[in-house]
Amino acid sequence: MTSRKFAPLFWTQFLTAFNDNFLKNTLVFVILFKMSASEGAALVTLAGVILIVPFLLLSALGGELADKHDKAKIAELLKRCEIAVAALAVIGLAFSSIFVLMAALFGFGIVSALFGPIKYGILPDHLERRDLPKANAWIEGGTFIAILAGTIIAAFAFSGGDNVLIFGTMMMGLSVLCWLASRMIPPGVMLPNANGAAATLLGVMSAGKVPAMLNFTAGAANILSACKAAQVKHVLTSRAFVTQAKLGPVIAEMEKQVTIVWLDDLRAEISLKDKILGLLRKARPLVKRQPDDPAVILFTSGSEGTPKGVVLTHRNILSNAAQAAARIDFHSGDKVFNILPVFHSFGLTAGTVLPLISGVPVYFYPSPLHYRIVPELIYASNATIIFGTDTFLNGYSRTAHPYDFRSIRYIFSGAEPVKAATRQTYMEKFGLRILEGYGVTETAPVISINTPMYNKSGTVGKILPGMEWKLEPVPGIDEGGRLHVRGANVMAGYLRAEKPGVLEPLVDGWHDTGDIVTIDEDGFVKIRGRAKRFAKIAGEMISLAAVETLAAELWPGALSVVSSLPDAKKGERLVLLTDAPTATRAEFLAFAKSKGAMDMMVPAEVNIGKVPVLGSGKVDFVAARKLAESAVQAGEAA
Repeated sequence: MTSRKFAPLFWTQFLTAFNDNFLKNTLVFVILFKMSASEGAALVTLAGVILIVPFLLLSALGGELADKHDKAKIAELLKRCEIAVAALAVIGLAFSSIFVLMAALFGFGIVSALFGPIKYGILPDHLERRDLPKANAWIEGGTFIAILAGTIIAAFAFSGGDNVLIFGTMMMGLSVLCWLASRMIPPGVMLPNANGAAATLLGVMSAGKVPAMLNFTAGAANILSACKAAQVKHVLTSRAFVTQAKLGPVIAEMEKQVTIVWLDDLRAEISLKDKILGLLRKARPLVKRQPDDPAVILFTSGSEGTPKGVVLTHRNILSNAAQAAARIDFHSGDKVFNILPVFHSFGLTAGTVLPLISGVPVYFYPSPLHYRIVPELIYASNATIIFGTDTFLNGYSRTAHPYDFRSIRYIFSGAEPVKAATRQTYMEKFGLRILEGYGVTETAPVISINTPMYNKSGTVGKILPGMEWKLEPVPGIDEGGRLHVRGANVMAGYLRAEKPGVLEPLVDGWHDTGDIVTIDEDGFVKIRGRAKRFAKIAGEMISLAAVETLAAELWPGALSVVSSLPDAKKGERLVLLTDAPTATRAEFLAFAKSKGAMDMMVPAEVNIGKVPVLGSGKVDFVAARKLAESAVQAGEAA
């Protein structure tokens, strides 16, 4: 009963039940006092019917409201309306109007009917599963006590006649108390650590500093390399996060080169005066910045080598947010559920900055790998938009109930190709279309995106407005070319560990994405693969991504990656690693032939094991290649 998560809801329900029955029984006494026994009996029965009818008519609507909207906000709104209904009841008693009192009773019935499903929907959002039986018992027990108390106190209050002062004071006072209790019901699921990351990022920017977003999943060596490239001297983090993420050894290595600033300690130093000043000054930054000043330093995923620092300006980030907003109809009624970390450009711009500047609430969750928890939280938060990668979305589809995504309007996916099996699952199980986009860290990050109006399966949509593009021919590849882009969202330049703090600007503003693409007559972009992810086998250019697509079709739901290794006879050979438990090369060969694929697309080896994945959700190609090399060396040694 002392829990902030439970007590407000308990007292809201208790006072609601008390007021309902206090008014009902007061009305009964007024009827009996003013009318004959025969007339009074009929009206007393009618009073009971009037209180019950809203439950029969509106309980389903209450459940729908609880599903679609923030339950705490709906509860507060209903209790605010209850104050007006209580005022109507006081007026009815003052004029001894049975009709007005009946109308007020009906109003209380409506509020209670709509509130009923909400109170039971809120409990699972805030309490552990093991605490739900106890909480429900308290709610039910408190409700019956309130009914009994409302009946008894109504009798005592009316013992001296229909005293408006006594009745009005109690009715209005209890309604206001009920409303105040409802205001203390906790809102939807919000996660302090993730919220703290967004607040810290924006605070550092406001102070005129340039935050470098470190990928805590990259390992101590890559993190220190990133710190060296960006000349990072201080790292902001929290003890709670380091403990939960088990990053103690990483922090120990980092402390040899940088100073760790613990936000837990910093928070304790913030005084009431600081908070008031912050509230008063929230509309303006502490240090004025220019559009082309650096805003943030992100780092490439490192999926193909050592991460590079990417310097994005305020113009880059806000331009990309505006470009995306031109294609996506965000509005204030939406809610974004962001599972992508803010060190990921997709998670920063699309999942955080874009919704915030659009006035759209954001629900953060710290780990996209919690495949069972995330769908439940999407359901509980009534989110309408989610961002993810194929790896994460595929994981959620295996554990989610079809109703978990009932409030979702859009699912946007990027960072890696969306498999046909994933698209099919989301359409058949959830009735949702995955809108695939494409981007790179260097473009802040969105380059193209599919939309409900302009969508073509198998492509990554049309290039965003305000961007120029050109295709550079690639020897050995007949269709498409290497994509270069230029625009207001393209980065200021790179930072490398070899030249710490030295910005490498782009030539004429053009960025080479390193991706081989085709663009059709309607403007839709199709990714054929990374330029670095082509193997030259017997003189033919083979796309590793195309081989992985075949594997995804053959083993739906499994994750596969292809590596290219040197071969004395053919120049290169392919090695496939998959987590499909029964995968064989013979099976792949037969499937490839049935699809009309050339023989050179069949891997020389098919190995079964865990596919390495980066924190951003992308496959770690460097680690996968090392595993392939180790497997070959082990085979040769045997």
